[in-house]
Amino acid sequence: MILSPNRAHFGGSCAGTPRDLFVAFFAVIAGTLREILGVEWTVEIDVAWQKLLRDIESIVMPDLD
Repeated sequence: MILSPNRAHFGGSCAGTPRDLFVAFFAVIAGTLREILGVEWTVEIDVAWQKLLRDIESIVMPDLD
C-alpha cells in the first residue's frame, strides 16, 4: 500500500502530491535514521537504503528510467 502512488497517495486523499515528493519522503526517513543511529549506521545499512530508495523511485517514477 505504501508503494502504491497511483492509488491512495496520488489518486485518493493525497491527490496532486508530486511523485518526486513521495520519493523524497523516504530519503528523509533514511537521513533521520542515519542521524539517530550515528556510528551504528553501517555501510551495509547505507547500501540497503540506497537500493531501497532506487527501487522506490523506479516504482513511483517508472517513466524516468
